[in-house]
Amino acid sequence: MHKRDSNQNIYKFPDSGLQEDRFNRLNQRLNSIHTGFDIVNDKNPKFVKHLNEIESRISDINNELNAKYQTEIRHIDHLRGLIINDTDGYDDFTNERTPNTNSNNFNALMASSISQAESRLNQILENEILNRKNLECRLIDIINDRIDHLQSEITRRDTEREELDACVKRFVDFDIPRLSDAIRNEIDKCQSSESELLKKIEVEFTRLHEMIEDEIKARQQSIDALLDLMENLVQQITLDARNDRSDRQASEDVLMKLLEETLTRIQAATQSLYKEDNSLDNSSINSKYFTNCMNASQNNSSLFNVPMQDNINTISNISTSPSSLPSNIMNSVNLSHSLSSNKNSSYSLPLSYSKQLSINLSDQNNANNLSYPHCNSCNPANMT
Repeated sequence: MHKRDSNQNIYKFPDSGLQEDRFNRLNQRLNSIHTGFDIVNDKNPKFVKHLNEIESRISDINNELNAKYQTEIRHIDHLRGLIINDTDGYDDFTNERTPNTNSNNFNALMASSISQAESRLNQILENEILNRKNLECRLIDIINDRIDHLQSEITRRDTEREELDACVKRFVDFDIPRLSDAIRNEIDKCQSSESELLKKIEVEFTRLHEMIEDEIKARQQSIDALLDLMENLVQQITLDARNDRSDRQASEDVLMKLLEETLTRIQAATQSLYKEDNSLDNSSINSKYFTNCMNASQNNSSLFNVPMQDNINTISNISTSPSSLPSNIMNSVNLSHSLSSNKNSSYSLPLSYSKQLSINLSDQNNANNLSYPHCNSCNPANMT
């Protein structure tokens, strides 16, 4: 099983070269994987960090395995040294205790003990080698699983990257130019529509500005015409008012003259009538009566508040229509009318004058039956 070197007292394992070959193959596979990783990293730098982590883990595992292997080797060397020391001590002990024994028996005993120790040592070494092989197999399986998973992940990522590259290429080659053309056409349409809209707005603004200017001009002209018309109207009204004032003044002057003449004639007529028909007592009563009538006519302003044309018509018709006289004038002529009128006749004076006189003649020769409802001082019965 094992061969002992008498010079160095070191046991050599016959399968150490096989272990080195396996480690070399594993290193070659790892190097090939690293080479593939380098190629993948050159193509896709996104997995550099992940691959570095995996590489660090693999290197840690390798270092751990090497450390365990070195530890086991040292332990085995230590056990081998102990065995050698034990054998040497046993040989010395046996030589001291049994110096007279047969050398052949001693050699046979030593050979059997050495063979038993070697068998135990070989059993221990085989168990360690089996454990190491199992550990290496598990480690290789784990590494292979990780490598397969990593390769599948890299393949999937490469496929996704290729699909993404194809999609990006399709976007760059077809979609982006088409979208740029559509955007350019839309921009041209927007610019043309904006220019047309600006032109329409400018035309409409110009038209509205012209309309506003025309409206302002028309309004200014209408205002000027209205002001001219108002000025002309004011001037015409002022002129008419002045003419009416002058005409009214002249009419009032004429009316006053006619009134004075009429009163003078009436006074003369009444005086002549009283002198012819009444006695001296009646003449004194009539003079008092006439004086009261004149005072009443001077205190009354309703005659001059009558419209000018009515006053002129009244004075012009005094000689023909005594009933058109005011009540204060009729008081002075009631006696002459009572002497010349018929029996049971009455005069109705206009309502626009302030004083009215109702003359009721019941008897042609009875002058004491006259009625003076508005002037008690003009009643002949109250003059005594």
